[in-house]
Amino acid sequence: MASVLDLKVGNYVKVGTTNTQLTQQDIDDIANNIKTYTPIALTITWLTDLGFVVYYDNSVNLIFYNKENVYIYLSPVRLVADIYFNDSLEASVDCVHQVQNVYLALQGGVMLSK
Repeated sequence: MASVLDLKVGNYVKVGTTNTQLTQQDIDDIANNIKTYTPIALTITWLTDLGFVVYYDNSVNLIFYNKENVYIYLSPVRLVADIYFNDSLEASVDCVHQVQNVYLALQGGVMLSK
């Protein structure tokens, strides 16, 4: 699997002060230091905007998010999302574009977008 830190067309990051869905031109401009970007921190809103459904397990006081066979456990204490696929931990990430990249790798080319 490619690094979840790599920027891909369709990723959401903050370019300047604006949340931006990246184009190839944006990525080229970032690579050439014409533009800079800041990763977007994961929030409940971002996960639901990306199509994940929120589930609550009151028996263990746990909140998780699901889309297809991908499950995300977002820790409010660690500010990290653990991503599981078929009950196996695949990655721990903390930014929107990283969730998109892991999902892309696990689902065979389907990029998450709002």
